[in-house]
Amino acid sequence: MGRRDKGLAGESATFLCVVMTLFGIVLILLGEVWLKQGIARQLVQSFGVVVTSVFVVSLLYEKFLAEKHLAEYKRLFDRLLTNLNTIQSKCMKLGIDAAFETRRECEERYPLSALIDMAKEGSEFYCVARSMHFFLNKTQAVQEGLNKGLQFKLACTDDSKETWNKVVAGLTFLQIHDINSALDALRNIVHWAVKNDSEGSIEVRFHKLHLPDTALLIETDDGVLVIWDLSFGRDVDHKKVLVLKEGPGGLGDDLADRYLGIWEHSEKRFEMKRGEIVLDKLGFAAEDEGTGTVHDMN
Repeated sequence: MGRRDKGLAGESATFLCVVMTLFGIVLILLGEVWLKQGIARQLVQSFGVVVTSVFVVSLLYEKFLAEKHLAEYKRLFDRLLTNLNTIQSKCMKLGIDAAFETRRECEERYPLSALIDMAKEGSEFYCVARSMHFFLNKTQAVQEGLNKGLQFKLACTDDSKETWNKVVAGLTFLQIHDINSALDALRNIVHWAVKNDSEGSIEVRFHKLHLPDTALLIETDDGVLVIWDLSFGRDVDHKKVLVLKEGPGGLGDDLADRYLGIWEHSEKRFEMKRGEIVLDKLGFAAEDEGTGTVHDMN
């Protein structure tokens, strides 16, 4: 609405208030002069007082307060829009595609099976984590990825006595049985992959960092997707998750560089390619020596 339209609307409202105020005064005078004592006179005068009071107040508000309140509301609304545009533009610049208050919410929208589906066939799928517990215990999804030919690059905290620090581990909410549970799940996945000659590969490395977070790097048709999981407690509701896309100058690029660096400097402990174990410092292959078979996890 232009200034001319706003002016016409304001003049119309003022004119209506004046007319209705005069109408109320006329009713009061009519009751006083023309009507005799009785209920009719009281009703007319009372109605006239109400009409006059309402529209006099409206006229005063219109003249002295409405524009002030409207201007203040407009300033607040403009400030809100500016802040929203700033936050949105910053998120876009940083490559933030989605943010979740809990891991539970993230898994509802981005379950591991969906991420496996999004990954390009035969591409590298990185998981640089604290324990890999949440990742490897989703056995069926990992098996689907192996059948798809994905190359899983997995890294977790070294559980050796030289590395393990209970105080630091406590601050990161990590327990050693989380790692053991993940390795148990990995053992079953490896047995299944060897038996079924899966197309994909698994490489496991151990790092010596007590990370407070986990990152998944997935190569999709639209570029690399980064899932950044920040831990503030052991429960899934104490995890905050950002989903980012790689892009020049974005947070996704920075995180990908960081976690790929951790991966590169971690110690290789296990590797399996196309159903064949080529490196085993975890003792998975030794369980099947002399039998020529593998154990079906099912």
